Amino acid sequence: MSSNIILRPATRSDTSDLALIANAANAQSALHRRIALHQEQFPSDYYRWRLNIIRQRFATSDLRTIVAVDSTSGEILGQASWAVEGSGTALHKRWLKESSWMNYLEEKLISAEKWWCRYVTDRSVDYQFLDSFLAAFLGSERPTRPSCLHCHLIVVNPKTQTRGVGRMLMDWGKKLAVAEDLPIYLESNLEATGFYEKIGFARLGEDCVVDPDGKEAFRIPTFVWEGREREGRWLEQESATGETWRWRSDVLSG
Repeated sequence: MSSNIILRPATRSDTSDLALIANAANAQSALHRRIALHQEQFPSDYYRWRLNIIRQRFATSDLRTIVAVDSTSGEILGQASWAVEGSGTALHKRWLKESSWMNYLEEKLISAEKWWCRYVTDRSVDYQFLDSFLAAFLGSERPTRPSCLHCHLIVVNPKTQTRGVGRMLMDWGKKLAVAEDLPIYLESNLEATGFYEKIGFARLGEDCVVDPDGKEAFRIPTFVWEGREREGRWLEQESATGETWRWRSDVLSG
């Protein structure tokens, strides 16, 4: 792990760099290549699409993005976005209190720009497929979750994947989760399952399988981190081998 890497909150001036890193990191993702079917023909449109996603994260009151930065060059090496699920948690209340009417206004302006890109300028994204995927993903049958810290995404610049950036970003989330007495929940892609298992995450028993158009199903593994000193607080083994886990029924009903 490089000693010259620092973590800090992302700022709006980082937006362009964050969009470029996200697009580079997702270049080989089967799902993102299907969503942005024409990203190679229209890279500027694809960049603007990602730019609006990044901008919307800054306007979302209960979400924070952390970046890993090379302190020597100032280059952003990776990013992770975290949201609080559980309106009664102290962290959710604190983050909402930090927001203002400007967040609301910014979100409305971004929504208008996203509408303009979708219906007028964007030629890179297959919006019909994207709508179908989101509807299938959000409507898929999955157990409810207790209050948690939800890692919405973690993205590392492909050029710097051997420097421990991903682990550092996840360690930031772990410290916050322990301080706020919350588990961490995240959805992964199949390629990243080994990374999460290596850093102590438990894989839930049933992957989320999304088949938006009846042509190609996408399997999305889900993971939870409790922390060694809190093992068994939210999870229980689903099988005798201990390879998969499930939420304890009492934390789902509590």
